[in-house]
Amino acid sequence: MSIENNNKTCAFCHAYMFEDDDIVYCPTCGAPHHRNCYNEVGHCALNELHGTDKQYDKLLKQEPVIEKIEPQTVNDDTGYVKCAMCGEEFDSDERACPNCGAPNMPKLGGFAPFDLLGGVSPETDMGQGVTANEAKQFVFSNTQRYIPKFLQFKNGIKSSWNWAAFLFPCGWFLSRKMYLNGLVTGVLSIVFTLLSVPFSQSVNFSNAADYASMVNEMNEILPKTDKFVLTAFFIGFVLNLVLRIISALWGDRLYYKHTLNTVKDIKTYSDDISNDIIKKGGVSVLLFILGVLGLDILTNLIITLV
Repeated sequence: MSIENNNKTCAFCHAYMFEDDDIVYCPTCGAPHHRNCYNEVGHCALNELHGTDKQYDKLLKQEPVIEKIEPQTVNDDTGYVKCAMCGEEFDSDERACPNCGAPNMPKLGGFAPFDLLGGVSPETDMGQGVTANEAKQFVFSNTQRYIPKFLQFKNGIKSSWNWAAFLFPCGWFLSRKMYLNGLVTGVLSIVFTLLSVPFSQSVNFSNAADYASMVNEMNEILPKTDKFVLTAFFIGFVLNLVLRIISALWGDRLYYKHTLNTVKDIKTYSDDISNDIIKKGGVSVLLFILGVLGLDILTNLIITLV
């Protein structure tokens, strides 16, 4: 059934709906879903809100609450500007907020309205008493992607795909300050790579002029290669690929759990919750670089010593 459903989003995946989409409605609250999304979750994605003031049909009667970056203006009396990300006031001559690093738009000559929460209400409970706004402060970067995904995890989805976690599993985990996950993926990646070393060292394509030459040289090398070396190479390659796929499929969910647990702990002991959430969260570019380059350097060092 294709119907027109302008300006509405699917209650499960939060994507906008169009005239040609196959849409079904929750019989209890009327929340729209793509048919595939409804079938995937097996019930209304907003099932836990039924019977409460936050039920979909009741919220329709209210003004939607969407957090956006509003135009930042300088207070002429104080010469300070209020950060649109964390609310901190700072000198208008600064290029960025000293508290969270968000850009000072008046200083840069403009502003860009942007939904930091991907359409999720700031007060939405993401689980364990953590609000969407608190999760946003912790995630800090690319929140418009992560916050809707966090809500999907809360509503029953088990996994999603993360290209950064697939391409750079160790670096991505470390950059998001999931140190144990980063350490485990890094060690496993080194071990799996070392399995491929004996075969890789026996192959030399320096004399191959083109692709056909490479194929011919490979055909000559394979029959002469020890079966143990070939088996180790194949196992190492497959295990490395599996490690990347697992990181990509469940990395976001692990990050969701990490966010909830960390923010929940902060709220139990901190006297300055918002500031501590920002300090504990965010993204570390340095750790990402160490996770990517350091892993390669360490692997080559081990190969050299062995």
